[in-house]
Amino acid sequence: MAGIFVSVTALLVLGMHRSGTSALAGALVLLGGRPPANLMQPTVHNERGFWESNVIAALNDEILAANGSAWDDWRKFDPGWYDSPAVGDFRARAAASLAEEFDSATLPVVKDPRICRLVPFWSSVFGEMNWSSHVLLPVRSPLEVARSLQQRDGMSLNHAALLWLRHVLEAEAESRGTPRAVVNWNGMFSDWRRALARAAEQMGIDLPGRADSVCLEVDKFLSSDLRHQRATSEELRLHPAINDWVRAAYAAILMLVEDPAHKGARRALDDIRARFDAAALVFSGLLQEEEQAWRDKLARSERDGEHKVAENDQIWREKVAREEQDWREKLLLSEQDWRHKLAEGDRIWGEQLARKEQDWREKFALGEQDWQHKLAENDRSWHERLVVKETELEEVK
Repeated sequence: MAGIFVSVTALLVLGMHRSGTSALAGALVLLGGRPPANLMQPTVHNERGFWESNVIAALNDEILAANGSAWDDWRKFDPGWYDSPAVGDFRARAAASLAEEFDSATLPVVKDPRICRLVPFWSSVFGEMNWSSHVLLPVRSPLEVARSLQQRDGMSLNHAALLWLRHVLEAEAESRGTPRAVVNWNGMFSDWRRALARAAEQMGIDLPGRADSVCLEVDKFLSSDLRHQRATSEELRLHPAINDWVRAAYAAILMLVEDPAHKGARRALDDIRARFDAAALVFSGLLQEEEQAWRDKLARSERDGEHKVAENDQIWREKVAREEQDWREKLLLSEQDWRHKLAEGDRIWGEQLARKEQDWREKFALGEQDWQHKLAENDRSWHERLVVKETELEEVK
């Protein structure tokens, strides 16, 4: 069937870590989307699965590292990197990864929170593959997200709040002009049917899984026990780790749930992003110095740790060698003692055997003498009786 064009509609889940991206992606898969072939395995922090590709996540980590960044970096990804010579190779690998992970799927579910900061890169890859992308942006209270990251990764609430801000701002800005829907995390749990029906309508697509049995599976999947962190509006308003930019961005992004093109919300988000980027540039140098100092300290700690491990290993080896030598010496002494006792026992047994043999010989000699004496006595007695008989016979004659 060469030459037949197959339309691919990618459902791209763009959301901050711990914002319900896994729950949304899992629901989309149950409703007919195709998951990646190499799924990231569930953990204690995400027991129902991440619904994202190990291959794509690892590639995104490489891309971030190539730009001197990482998944937990709240600074803006340097757009100048997209003009670097390395981009071509990464694009080729990204296209190969998508082909490997989704094969001939027509409704692939692509999800990795790192993509929020790499939307231009992945959009270009989708374009080269003739995939049309439809974006879903799950949004959750930044305080709940921060608490979840603190519990999972030990991240400070202030750091996590800024990370939330960066992911939300980049994902929203770069998905403009693409069919999209903003999905409220709370709305997903209160009425997922309404939330996803609205999202599908806003994106102009149909989700194939409408059977009652499928909806029951989604009901079970999106049970309330998925929520481990809850924060009230009042807590969000008053918590010192949630700065004004984060609160304002959250309020603006929620306005896009009903209208993904809301102009007032976009203007507010643009203003926050501009100020956030400017502040990041001001403090970027200081942050880099502190990060480098921290990395140097970590490297020294690792070297010290390796030295201590080597030292402890040497001590352990010497202890084992001493114990082995002690064991060998004890074994040798035990063997010598055993041989001595064996020789002593053999000598005693030989002496006892010799004495028994001597007793036997003496008893045999005495028995032989007694037998000879009795034989001689009997011979003498027989001879005397014979003489008497001969005398009596002569007298008779």
